[in-house]
This record gives sequence, structure tokens and C-alpha cells, in this order.
Amino acid sequence: MIFSILPTTITTVFLSANLITTLSFKDDVRTFIYGGTKDEIFTELANNNKTLVIKAKKKDIETNLIVVTSKNRYYFKVMESDRFPHQFVEVEDGMINTNFKKIKETPSYDLFEGTSSVMIVSKKKEGIDVNGVNVLAKEYFSKGVPLFIDGIRILN
Repeated sequence: MIFSILPTTITTVFLSANLITTLSFKDDVRTFIYGGTKDEIFTELANNNKTLVIKAKKKDIETNLIVVTSKNRYYFKVMESDRFPHQFVEVEDGMINTNFKKIKETPSYDLFEGTSSVMIVSKKKEGIDVNGVNVLAKEYFSKGVPLFIDGIRILN
């Protein structure tokens, strides 16, 4: 799975106690900071410091992780999930696209997909909650990452 991450966004990554998750970067990982304790997750750098291997050691983890590479910083919300954990994630730098294709339409929103970003258009006057952001009109999000609309996981 490819995560095309827009700058300064927080990306959710799901871990499992039964599965190793790898976050692979194009550039060397210089450091990473996990917001929890060492007894919550296993971490190790591999592949010449381009891959961070992580695995949950316990249930109900919800914290953050910052990964600093030689060229960028990535912010993650880390959650434990046995139902839909991520396994192999390739992290790329995303950018807001200018061309989109509509991939979903509901009474509350329209969802559009570009090559490295998605666009959400709210149809509700009061807006919709997308990954913790209140979208009143339209907003852009990273492509490939989990997308939560009003608390429901819609993508990935």
C-alpha cells in the first residue's frame, strides 16, 4: 500500500499484535519518536535505515509517532486494530492534485481521487468531520491513508 502524504498532515497507521507492519521511506530514517512506552510496541530499523518495522505488543494502543528522514518529517497517529492492520506501507511525499475523478457520492459528501491526493466536498451546511478536520466546503487529504468521515472508516 502506498501512502502519498501531504505536508504537515497526521496519518493514521493501524498495528496488530499478530502482524508486523513496515513503513518504508525513500530517504534514510534519521530518527523516530514514539509517544507511548517501549512495552506497547516493538520497533526496529531495517533496509539500510529506510524501513521502520513496528508491531503492537498490546491492545488498545492510541498514540503518536514522528519519523524524521533525511529530507522530511512524517506524523502518524498509531492505533491497534486486529481487524484492518496495515502490513507493507510505502511512504511517499504527496501533493495536491489539479485533476480528480469522483469515486464516491453520498448525501453528505462527494469523494474525489487524484494521483497523490484526495478531495472531499461536503454537502452538509454544518460540514463533516474528516480525519478530525471539519470540512465545510472542500478539503484535500493524503491519498492511500485511512480516511474517516464522521467517525466511519471509508478508505484503507
